[in-house]
Amino acid sequence: MTQTATGGLARIRQIALAVRDLDAAIVFYRDRLRIRFLFRTPPGLWMAFFRDPDGNPLAIRAEHPKTA
Repeated sequence: MTQTATGGLARIRQIALAVRDLDAAIVFYRDRLRIRFLFRTPPGLWMAFFRDPDGNPLAIRAEHPKTA
């Protein structure tokens, strides 16, 4: 996030969200909102990455990962 000289928000450079259900969040952002899905981390890390229409990265992670 950058700020203007007066302290206002100029631009968001990255967004990170914690979600309860990573699988459902991937479906929502990819299929419903049509945000470009980049990749999901290997099992055990519980994160997924997207790129918004302005080119900014979006990272989502599970708050409490499901245990096997």
